[in-house]
Amino acid sequence: MKTLLVTLSLLFAAPSMANEEVAESTAALVESLTTEMQEEMEGKGPIKSLTKLPLNSLNLVETKTGESYFISSDGRFVVMGRVFDNWSRSFIETEIDAKRTMRIPLDAIGVDPAELASFYIGDRSIELQATVFVDPTNERSQAFIKEIINNPNNRYIRIVIAPVNGHAAGERAKAFWCAEDRAQAIVDLAYGTSRNYPSNPHCDLSPLARSMMVVQMLNMPYLPYFFRDDGLTHIGIPVNYDEWLAQP
Repeated sequence: MKTLLVTLSLLFAAPSMANEEVAESTAALVESLTTEMQEEMEGKGPIKSLTKLPLNSLNLVETKTGESYFISSDGRFVVMGRVFDNWSRSFIETEIDAKRTMRIPLDAIGVDPAELASFYIGDRSIELQATVFVDPTNERSQAFIKEIINNPNNRYIRIVIAPVNGHAAGERAKAFWCAEDRAQAIVDLAYGTSRNYPSNPHCDLSPLARSMMVVQMLNMPYLPYFFRDDGLTHIGIPVNYDEWLAQP
């Protein structure tokens, strides 16, 4: 998760960082870039400062003459040059490139689900289809898990627990994650019940913290949040999960 951690540190950094902080954070980030980008950045000289801009989103504009530029959603900032997407390791130069940024393959940004509070449901005889971030107290998340448990054929999904709904969600997540009987805990999660079962006294809670970090990093507005294996995302439960999964 190195790329993710470094990007997160820059994302939530102070508006203006000290030179030592800039050098350390930027050096780590540069290591994650392609060789071409490393050479280009190093050719510009040592980093002097790193300052945030009040920028929420950036749009690619293509003209009929074949030229392109980037403009912020509020029209304040215009970028006359190339933009490199470090997650997909490619330049954004066309409409197709821009649309591709809406897909977020988790492995491409350094997210290893094995390091998160994750488990699997469905048909283990087929390939993994999607990763779904859920809050353990969210009724929509519970309903989706119950649907897959009851109808597992041709569905194989990774569930990531991320307690975003306050203290109660955090306590429920810890109880689930530390349960010695994981199978029963999954059933309880799906049906919104809360049975008492033995808890692992040596339970490692760091995967829950990392799950929360990924939710913040990727600006998931609410859960459940779906990631198809190729990076296609969906906020909330698709009206028809199988159709969403099959779309190009």
